[in-house]
Amino acid sequence: MNILFVVPYPPSAIRVRSQQLIRGLARRGHKLTVATLWSDDAERAAVEKLMEEGFEVVSRRLTTARSGWNCLRCLPSREPLQAAFSWQPELAGAIHRYLSAQDIDIVHVEHLRGARFARDLASGCRGSVRPPIVWDAVDCISHLFCETLRHGRSRRGRWMARLDLERTRRCESTLPFELDRTVVCAEPDKDRLEDLLRGTATAPGTWIPPIEVVPNGVDLGYFTPTEEASEPATLVLSGKMSYHANVTAALHLMGDIMPHVWSRRPDVKLSIVGQAPPRALRQLATREADRITLTGYVPDVRPHLRRATLSVVPLLYGAGTQLKVLEAMACGTPVVSTAVGTNGLGLRHGRDVVVANQPKALADEILDLLEKPDRRERFARAGRRYVEREHSWDVSARRLESIYLSVLEDPEVHPQGTSAWSKRPLSTGQIAVKTAIDYAVAALLLPALAPLLMLLTALIKLDSPGPALHRRRVLGRGGRSFDAFKLRTMKLDGEQIPERVPDRNGAIEADSKVKDDPRVTRVGHWLRRFSLDEVPQLLNVLRGEMSLVGPRMMSPAELGRYGAAGHHVLSVKPGITGLWQVSGRADLPPAERVRLDAEYVRGFSLRGDIKILVVDTPLAVLTGRGAY
Repeated sequence: MNILFVVPYPPSAIRVRSQQLIRGLARRGHKLTVATLWSDDAERAAVEKLMEEGFEVVSRRLTTARSGWNCLRCLPSREPLQAAFSWQPELAGAIHRYLSAQDIDIVHVEHLRGARFARDLASGCRGSVRPPIVWDAVDCISHLFCETLRHGRSRRGRWMARLDLERTRRCESTLPFELDRTVVCAEPDKDRLEDLLRGTATAPGTWIPPIEVVPNGVDLGYFTPTEEASEPATLVLSGKMSYHANVTAALHLMGDIMPHVWSRRPDVKLSIVGQAPPRALRQLATREADRITLTGYVPDVRPHLRRATLSVVPLLYGAGTQLKVLEAMACGTPVVSTAVGTNGLGLRHGRDVVVANQPKALADEILDLLEKPDRRERFARAGRRYVEREHSWDVSARRLESIYLSVLEDPEVHPQGTSAWSKRPLSTGQIAVKTAIDYAVAALLLPALAPLLMLLTALIKLDSPGPALHRRRVLGRGGRSFDAFKLRTMKLDGEQIPERVPDRNGAIEADSKVKDDPRVTRVGHWLRRFSLDEVPQLLNVLRGEMSLVGPRMMSPAELGRYGAAGHHVLSVKPGITGLWQVSGRADLPPAERVRLDAEYVRGFSLRGDIKILVVDTPLAVLTGRGAY
């Protein structure tokens, strides 16, 4: 694809989301042109670095006077100050000229600061075919402003939030209706934007534009652990210190948490790493100059993360996912955080990270980890494994690519696309009938099968150590993630077994379901043979997360296999059974499974569902084809 990336600031190590996404898309063979603004020498250098990396760049300077004039002009209007701040008519004109001269497939616009550019492109191409526009909102900024008013300690931050909250809320609740697709970086922000959209669409049955999630990642080759020992009793908080949420977190750490720590361990050092710390932080640091270091801007944050004993993230409010958490984990530094700091991440307290919310509780956790090197080492290893598994930028780039393809393949968005989809999957009436059948059947079956579930639970516990119930994080309708329940069929150390069985490792990596899988328990083989491990998913049906019949459930990492079909497959709930499950299950190659899932959605009928449920599924269970 030929992609125009409109970013109101240069992608760089500070603006890492746009930097890593364009690099990831380029690695996947797409042509990227970046349209951006720069304001100072550092940003000008970031633009030059992009060109050195081989990207075509259209850039213009944004002066302080221009930004100030933009904000003054928009005060009487309803436009957010953030959207007005970065407006540059010269760049807008250059973008229009570039679109006229080039064959662009997709325009990607990032952040609320890019909103006016997005609207200008959406309205300025009337009368001609314009490329689809994807808006990466990144975060729900109106929610961030609400939290700033509740918890912010920066007077300037609270004043700006009060001035811009309603303007921002209005923009975020209308702009997705004007563009072709909207993405954010985390599930909580998706939920908040969808709530805003539902509040705007007051008429019953009004179409709500889909919000997609492209998670933040971490450069796993750049942020790596070191063999060198960390400095004794050293804490680090990293982040841009001109950002009011980080300022509040730093003030909270220095003023509320560290006194508890120092009362028992006066030797503990604290390093605040990030550019442009305000006067309030500098004053506090001066009072504790022997124990607090304010670094200001650093060209490379990695040495500070690696030297630290612990990374502390005491955020009181924020939005999106916190890159500071992911980067510390990637460097093998244990993280102590508030719940806000882990919001939108699939982290578990006590397994991947330590979470506490009150100052005394945070201090106690910090002190406990400082005293227990074995516990620190366990969290360091768990954190690195987590980011390797869940937060690769390449996975995020594949996810964004699939969203682009789904937009291009949607004939209602892009009439010139090559989509084979002849209709939007499932009407409102079809969904209502299908849902009623799901609830009725699940409500009858679950109590009837309760004795069987109790027996199977006992057998699993007798056969191998560990819990009987397994939770798998998967994507549901609209890309919303949830925990799908299954009876556990694998050994607890299943992830390590392929390394000990080299002759099976390649097959397991290529396909998660293989015959004679060494990871599966004795009882697990039997459960899979008769599909009894799926019975707990009746609870997911009652919770409205799954259907009795539908496409197979997929994890976020598997979404890339679906390409353009992924958006349409996620327009319905995943099923306990479905077309590919009754057509050969694991005997089918992955590409055929994707094709069958897409075919199910495209050709949905209630009669087809009943046939799969009543005739095909029992036959598939009895024959056992592909059941392993």
